[in-house]
Amino acid sequence: ATALEALESKREQILRERQQEQHAEIAARPDLSEEEMQKILKQHKEETELLNGKLSSDLARQQAQINLKLNERMKAKKLAAQNRQHLERAQEKAEQQKEMQALRQDQMRDTEHLVMAQAMKDANTSEGAEDVIAQVLHVRHAQELLDLREAAESEAMLALTASRSELDSELEERE
Repeated sequence: ATALEALESKREQILRERQQEQHAEIAARPDLSEEEMQKILKQHKEETELLNGKLSSDLARQQAQINLKLNERMKAKKLAAQNRQHLERAQEKAEQQKEMQALRQDQMRDTEHLVMAQAMKDANTSEGAEDVIAQVLHVRHAQELLDLREAAESEAMLALTASRSELDSELEERE
């Protein structure tokens, strides 16, 4: 609003200065006839109206530019806020996934121990027990590999989102 007030003040100042110049021009020529005086006054009035229109259109154009910049800034702030919220949700989700993965691993290890203990008890030979242990470990390693891939993808997306959020914040600060 202060920028617009400054522009309006500048417009009014220019108009006042032009009117003072016109009055000074008339005062400097006391020898003019009434007809010449009316002609100059008419010309001054037209010049003033033309100047006023030009200044008003400049003011409107500048006001539109200011409004456009304000709208862009508001959109950028809104987008940055949305990105920050998205990042926070993604971080919370990643943390929950880690907790769930830890619980799953604990449950899986408990189940593995039970299966291996039962297999050792039921196995007739040590080879049978080794086969069961090898199968259990194979399943565990496959699950761990899958969990690691998911965690890496999640961390990569989280890092990308965090970087985007940081860039948005920096751009917001510069404006």
